[in-house]
Amino acid sequence: MKHRKIVKASEGGVFREELTVGGYLEVQMQFSGGTGFRWYATGSPESQKYLISSVVHPGHRPGEVNISRFVYMFPVYGNFILHFELKREWEKSPPKRRVQVYVKVV
Repeated sequence: MKHRKIVKASEGGVFREELTVGGYLEVQMQFSGGTGFRWYATGSPESQKYLISSVVHPGHRPGEVNISRFVYMFPVYGNFILHFELKREWEKSPPKRRVQVYVKVV
């Protein structure tokens, strides 16, 4: 597998990463099971087309840590912004947390 970077972004915030063309970026974020909250990739269609895997690794009991993993592969040069939100899908209120990852592919 080509170059792979992992970003652990559970607390929210802004991250900046640089990759080579064909490189992989994995964004990992934790959340508590049984709360209804979950991480969602909410980025632009341009960034979404490079999303190759989205998996939740569940804890076995309510309240245990769950991990959302989003894996992207960037086959082209450019600058991209990935957006993620921790929210309950059915609620209209603002997300509990937000994450932005600025990716420069060289």
